[in-house]
Amino acid sequence: MRKIVELASEAVHIVGIQYERAVARERGLVKRKTFTYTQRDKIIGGRDRPWVPCVACGSVENLCVDHILPLSRGGTNDPENLQSLCRDCNAYKGDDKTTDEVREWRMKK
Repeated sequence: MRKIVELASEAVHIVGIQYERAVARERGLVKRKTFTYTQRDKIIGGRDRPWVPCVACGSVENLCVDHILPLSRGGTNDPENLQSLCRDCNAYKGDDKTTDEVREWRMKK
């Protein structure tokens, strides 16, 4: 019974998140953009440029483009709002933490 309650609770949480994202998209708050290789290289490096390390932990592996202020909170795709984060730091940051909070988490880890 306990497991069923846990699974139901998790399902409600997931549906809630999906609903929030759908509402934000519908209201025009979230506009995902696919970056070209040239744009991506300017932010995190690669191909003909040196890698730009993760701003939270300094890693140069599994880098991704991160929005400093998430799109769901009114952020933009402007280069000033983009930074290089490794996959682990980006996953931890989500859209509810700041880069400073991610740095503190990495230091404790």
